[in-house]
Amino acid sequence: VGRLLQDLCAEASRAQPLAGLRMSGLLLEIVAEVLRGRMAKEGGWTAHASALESAAADMTRRCGEPVSIAGLAREHGFSPSHLRGLFASRYGCSPRSYLRQARIRKARGLMMGTNLTLSEIALQVGFETVHSFSRAFKGVEGCCPSSYRRAGLPATRVSGRHVSYAH
Repeated sequence: VGRLLQDLCAEASRAQPLAGLRMSGLLLEIVAEVLRGRMAKEGGWTAHASALESAAADMTRRCGEPVSIAGLAREHGFSPSHLRGLFASRYGCSPRSYLRQARIRKARGLMMGTNLTLSEIALQVGFETVHSFSRAFKGVEGCCPSSYRRAGLPATRVSGRHVSYAH
């Protein structure tokens, strides 16, 4: 890339006819080299893409159960440290963080789609206490679960309306 940048600068300083065309070609070569380098870095997870996607899907599907990252890694043919590295490359977070986000996504659906209490929802999505659920929820969503639920109820409730709609 460094050599290509030097060539680009040299071409720009010459200002000869058709220099713009050559500079465009050099820029495309630079972009291609950068992308090749990026793909080589990400190659760690792309070689294991299907197993990694399967592990992530298992975490989402089983988010209401106790999930052992070491057990999950074994099930999909990884060591726990390799799984952590692959998750960091692919998803930008640890498997534990990915699992917490999956639990919070499921909890959001249950809060808006059911009348379950927050304690029942916490247990259903794999948290041991409503307090640990509330702390995790606030960390991901930026507000407590009860505020999130209250904010969403008027938008989703359709029965019980006594005032006619304005025309």
